[in-house]
Amino acid sequence: MMPKLEADRPLSTTSAYLVPMAIFVGATALEGLFPSPWYPIAYTLKIALATLATVYCARRWRHEITLDIRMLGYGLVAGLLSFMIWVGVDPYTPHFSVLGTRAGFNPFDEIASPAWRAAFIVVRLGGLALLVPIIEEVFWRSFLLRYVTNAAHWQTLPLAAFSARAVGVVAVCFALVHPEWLVALLFALTMALLLRITQSLFCCIVAHATTNLALGVFVLTTGNWQYW
Repeated sequence: MMPKLEADRPLSTTSAYLVPMAIFVGATALEGLFPSPWYPIAYTLKIALATLATVYCARRWRHEITLDIRMLGYGLVAGLLSFMIWVGVDPYTPHFSVLGTRAGFNPFDEIASPAWRAAFIVVRLGGLALLVPIIEEVFWRSFLLRYVTNAAHWQTLPLAAFSARAVGVVAVCFALVHPEWLVALLFALTMALLLRITQSLFCCIVAHATTNLALGVFVLTTGNWQYW
């Protein structure tokens, strides 16, 4: 009898929410240990590993992301407003983070080849605007808000059925893992409100993706590499 393959073993629901975030956060902490010329490789490996984990774990929570065209408008508006708050408020706020500072990597100075530079920028924007919004909204808004509300029965709670205490705890934790702590706190509160109003995790992902993409374009056009 052949041994049971690892991929065939059941994946717990809680693990499916935690693993992609754990891989992403762990890899983010490690990538800062590499010399600057190695950063594009380290970042690409991080995105590849986190993407594989997300695809594998999505079978447990993808049903919560209901595509609804009506939510696009709300998400876009919330995302653009959050972006404007981010770039408007953060320059006047001192930074700190339990996970360290951002790499501040400037591909135009660090990567000589135009082709490799373009490839890295595509990967960087893809991670920023596609992967990160899914991983973070699934973890922070879908899982942690409900888990803090009721740890024993969080899986049975509707997405928008979270407590005020959970909103505060998640907002503080979200702020602590971002150097831009104040705007991150405001962003977490905005996403919680958006989820409460729309009851749509898809809407929150759209908003998060909009904010991140706008930040990416802002960085590329203004040279504010501290946000990368």
